[in-house]
Amino acid sequence: MSNTIQHKRSSTSSDTPSASDLLVGEIAVNTADGKIYTKHTDGSIVELGGASGALLAANNLSDLTNAATARSNLDVDQAGTAVALAIALG
Repeated sequence: MSNTIQHKRSSTSSDTPSASDLLVGEIAVNTADGKIYTKHTDGSIVELGGASGALLAANNLSDLTNAATARSNLDVDQAGTAVALAIALG
């Protein structure tokens, strides 16, 4: 028997979790925007991968690389985070 893990999620565009919605390190997903959020120890909510949610939708590493290169407003850390997340999520 397989187990299903479901993170807190929203399908409403631009909906972000509040600090009271998450525990430290817990993950929330906005499926409409393709964004992933977590809560830091200081209580702040951060978007993982910055403005790179669209990169996670790419089907392969080549698509990710091309998309990251095309996004001039993405810094190196954000692009690296997006690629690592996309690879980890498969």
